[in-house]
Amino acid sequence: MRIIAGALKGRRLKVPVGQNVRPTTGVIREAIFGIIALTDDVAFCDMFAGSGAVGIEALSRGAKNTVFVENDRVALQFIRENIAKCNLTERCTVMPTTAALAVQHMTTRGEAFDVIFADPPYTKGVHEEVLALFANKKLLRENGVLIIQHASHDSVQNVFSGLFLEQRRKYGKSQLSFYRDYGIEGG
Repeated sequence: MRIIAGALKGRRLKVPVGQNVRPTTGVIREAIFGIIALTDDVAFCDMFAGSGAVGIEALSRGAKNTVFVENDRVALQFIRENIAKCNLTERCTVMPTTAALAVQHMTTRGEAFDVIFADPPYTKGVHEEVLALFANKKLLRENGVLIIQHASHDSVQNVFSGLFLEQRRKYGKSQLSFYRDYGIEGG
């Protein structure tokens, strides 16, 4: 797998191989960053980070920093190796824990992000659990965007506790749902 664009364009990343791994393809990464605009001051979070490719792509395209959340030991090793290989250690935080515990910890610390990307397992209903994790937690800055990658056959809610579905895009068996926090309560 390679970084598609930005300062690290063409850099190869190591990707774990196995049944439980589903790396975000170049097509989907290109779509994500074609839809959202990154600036130098963007704080990015890569939940269920796998190899870290999406978060590293964000850094390559100008994000200020990235927090990687992953609880699989093998995937964590790949994330750390990829970060080191790209000389990004100072701009990265790796949280070796579950998404639920990471959200709890980051909320307690008052952390907030401009973009949160979550690519949970394609198990029925998991994308709704991920939405619930972020609802009313203030981890998204006002006008921040939560992008959830999930199975294309999953139905999505238009409004979920202050998060509003802005758009969704299908790519084969995958779908990206873009939720924005406009700083108002809803749903």
